[in-house]
Amino acid sequence: QAVGGAPAASSNLQGSCGCGAVNLTLRRPPLELQHCYCGMCRRLSGSPVMTWCPVADRDLSWQGAAPGGKLALMRTSGWAQRHVCLACGTCMSIVYDSQPGTTWLSAACLCAGQPRGESRAQQGQRLVADARRVVHICVRDCPDWFQIPDDGLHRIARAS
Repeated sequence: QAVGGAPAASSNLQGSCGCGAVNLTLRRPPLELQHCYCGMCRRLSGSPVMTWCPVADRDLSWQGAAPGGKLALMRTSGWAQRHVCLACGTCMSIVYDSQPGTTWLSAACLCAGQPRGESRAQQGQRLVADARRVVHICVRDCPDWFQIPDDGLHRIARAS
């Protein structure tokens, strides 16, 4: 499923999967970041936490999504699908059935790109600086062996 968008500009955020076969461009920075500890996110990422940011589909363009490309939209639950790179298996997004027009991008994929003149670290800092809401969600599902940072962010027991 390809989503149209404007060509990359210096103010755009860039991203990619792990192998670079699928790239993305985001025309506007996300205003929210959610650090999720749910079991599904942990299993699909192989990590104790996965950070998501909701974006409007009209602000997102995928490269590598054309027929024959490496991007697939796969059903991963009864309520959502995920964009996955068929070459390396990177889970790049969640698309909730109940939120048409919105894609939740993996912040890790979004910070993978390097626009001209901006390092990954600078892009990551810009991503956090532009966010108006940053929260920890599904904290009741956090594994016992992992310590959620004492960062003063709001904590939500379960996702709604």
